[in-house]
Amino acid sequence: MSLSGIGGVGGLGLQRMLPVPRNRVTGTFQNFLNGAKNMFSTAVNLVDGPQTDLLGLINQQVEAQKEMQLVTMISNLERSKHESKMSAIRNMRTG
Repeated sequence: MSLSGIGGVGGLGLQRMLPVPRNRVTGTFQNFLNGAKNMFSTAVNLVDGPQTDLLGLINQQVEAQKEMQLVTMISNLERSKHESKMSAIRNMRTG
């Protein structure tokens, strides 16, 4: 049903007013947003300073992880070879 055919709200000839949202955030929530903004900008400034040191540490960590993966792979291969040899020896004993 459309309100255009009605002669106002409640038949009194009143004009219909739609709610208009506020454009500004005020009060405690505004204070919270300002605090969060300040905290974030401080964190960004702290990270920007020693960024080159962090990149160096991250690169060292990546290299250490690659080395650990290599050691784990070699260990698994050696264990598989050992288990294969031991299974042949066990089969000779039982057979």
